[in-house]
Amino acid sequence: MACVSADRVAYGHLRILASAGPADQIGSAIREPDHGLCLPHLAQGFQWFPDPDERRRLLSHFLPGNRALREELASFIGKHDYQRHDEGMSDAERTAWPRAITRLVGAPKPTRPPRR
Repeated sequence: MACVSADRVAYGHLRILASAGPADQIGSAIREPDHGLCLPHLAQGFQWFPDPDERRRLLSHFLPGNRALREELASFIGKHDYQRHDEGMSDAERTAWPRAITRLVGAPKPTRPPRR
């Protein structure tokens, strides 16, 4: 079944992240802008991996992107204040709200198969 395969892939990826430190190649790649774990996958990793060290590693991959996104979202919100309406907005600020939603609920499921 496809759902079983998807769970196995998610488990494998989370297993790699749970064992990767911040200096490892995958650990630094997951911290790049617009990368990282969504909250549902972080929670899933916590269910699958009860070891405190693995959980700390997963959290260390989640938190840096979360901090940056919160700053961009706060700036987006601030620039919608009537006193700052004339300030320009960066692309990061403009896209902060949909990225925040994706971070909280995960990426939308594809509606059609990928192109080959």
